[in-house]
Order: sequence, then structure tokens, then C-alpha cells
Amino acid sequence: MPALSKQGLEDFLSKGNIAKIATIDENGSPYITPVWYEWDGKSLYIIARDKSKYLANVRKNSNIAICIDISTAPYTRVTAQGKARILSNFDWVPMGKRMTVRYLGESGLAYLDETLNRERTVIRIDPTSLQSWSGAEWHPRYINTS
Repeated sequence: MPALSKQGLEDFLSKGNIAKIATIDENGSPYITPVWYEWDGKSLYIIARDKSKYLANVRKNSNIAICIDISTAPYTRVTAQGKARILSNFDWVPMGKRMTVRYLGESGLAYLDETLNRERTVIRIDPTSLQSWSGAEWHPRYINTS
């Protein structure tokens, strides 16, 4: 189960796979949400609806975990942990257009145009750890060699 190369990681994260983010809710329990994202080579960006529960969770606790995967062979996955930062006064529209095209295609821009007046907040996630792998082979650490 080899890790992705740097280029393989960039290629995988540039596709329209859904990220699952885990935040900590008001009771200290994990709260998982599927989201669209954009990767810039070092940080992951999410455009949150202002009244979303995961945004409220991030406001109280910036610790976050992420899983981006595909459920068919070769079962490529990227997981990360990090800190979420809320970006103030961030012009999210250009990023929102790129995300919309990536996830919905060009025809999705009509959806975006209809919702431009709705409040959104951008979250930047800076991974403190990031793991990737592809394939179904076991990593050597899981194999008993004695």
C-alpha cells in the first residue's frame, strides 16, 4: 500500500472527490460532514454556509480531521489532521466557481449564480499530518515478520 508520490497526491486532490471532515461538536463528540474542497498544494479550503454546524464547531475548536477517498480499486485515500482557520473578508466567489465546475460541471454555474447572495465563510485547513496510499496491499508494519 504505497504512499502517493507528490505529483500523484496533487493529481488526486485536484479531482472532484468529496472530502469528509470531522469536527468536534458542543458535546465533545466527532461530527462528520461531506464537503467540496479546493487544494492549493499545502492547504485545503472549504466554503461553508454560515449556519452550518461544522462551521460553528470550528469556531469553538479548530482541530479537524479529513478523509478524501475513492471506494473502488485502487482504493486511493488521503487522510489528514490539522487546524482549521476561518478567513475573514475572503473573496470566495472565484474559488466557488472553480469548485462548482469541478463538482457539477459548467452547467452548475447557474446554481452558484442563484445563490451568490447567501452568506458563506471560507475555512482554510492547514494539515499538521497527512497520509496517502493507494492499493489494497498491506503496509509492512501490519505484517508479522517474526
